[in-house]
Amino acid sequence: FFQAEDGIRDHCVTGVQTCALPICFLVDMQQVEFLDSAGLMALVSTLRLSQKLGKRFTLCSIPASVRIVFELTQLDKVFEIIESPKALADVNLVSKAKVA
Repeated sequence: FFQAEDGIRDHCVTGVQTCALPICFLVDMQQVEFLDSAGLMALVSTLRLSQKLGKRFTLCSIPASVRIVFELTQLDKVFEIIESPKALADVNLVSKAKVA
């Protein structure tokens, strides 16, 4: 379960604020079976904070039962969602290759 009572918002916000090195904050949602509205708002708040701090915020490995929540709320168009953590590395390699 992915619920606000678990302190996920505080955990994500703290991670984004205190992590000076990463430009990207990746949330692996593979183990998430349920996402309530408070959990969804925690992710939205963290996304906004990441954008404010100039950091990339990415979700990955979202199960179909949770992904539908993003689709119904049309937040799948707002969040960067990738299939797996490896996909982020692949995207970064492509980006670097385009710059070189």
